[in-house]
Amino acid sequence: MYKVVWSETAKLTYQQIQSFVLQNWSIQIVIRLDKDVEDLVKNLRIHQRLCPSLNDYPNLRKCFINKQTALIYSIDESNKTIRLVTFVDNRMDHPFFN
Repeated sequence: MYKVVWSETAKLTYQQIQSFVLQNWSIQIVIRLDKDVEDLVKNLRIHQRLCPSLNDYPNLRKCFINKQTALIYSIDESNKTIRLVTFVDNRMDHPFFN
């Protein structure tokens, strides 16, 4: 089983998405998002290649958490680590979605 490490950017972007969801919807939606992220992270520990790699960034992989949110992560085989790079809002123009 692989270890999961959150980058500072992943922590920050996830907090920003949580704040946005809370301001625009409800705490129940934030709780559902947290559960979805937690479930995804558990699955990534076991199935590192669960999500496809990005064409322009082959060392990165993209998972859709829901239709608004995605996670970008990388795999470090030598250290058996999954690094959560960033969370992105799928509705925004972002370099990971070329």
